[in-house]
Amino acid sequence: MARDEREVIVVEQGGGGLKWLVLGAAVGAGLALLFAPRSGRETRRDLARGLQNLRDMADETIDELRGEQGDEEKTLRSMVDGGGAYDDADADSEPVRRKERPSGVSARDELERRLAAARARRRQPVPDDEEPVA
Repeated sequence: MARDEREVIVVEQGGGGLKWLVLGAAVGAGLALLFAPRSGRETRRDLARGLQNLRDMADETIDELRGEQGDEEKTLRSMVDGGGAYDDADADSEPVRRKERPSGVSARDELERRLAAARARRRQPVPDDEEPVA
């Protein structure tokens, strides 16, 4: 019995495109600094100023984000600690006190009951002197 043997050629491709891009960018930046029309001292001073400006902007952005996060965290904590929860139908109204769920009723059943009540309120006819709420 003759065995048919075939030659298989495997071509492997290296994913080195990114490293060459980074290397080329670094070489280009170095050449740009060497051939800059300013002296080295001026160039270093300008680079230091630019980096300091970037640091300042980053610090300001982080402070703003922390402040926004702190405000949202305070609001959520006050809602949880105070027991206030907003009803879907009355989002602009005062917080509604959370009611204790009767034992034996699951959270899902309670949620479905609340959703059915909210849908029933939305289906009620709107008096002529009031604008409908979307």
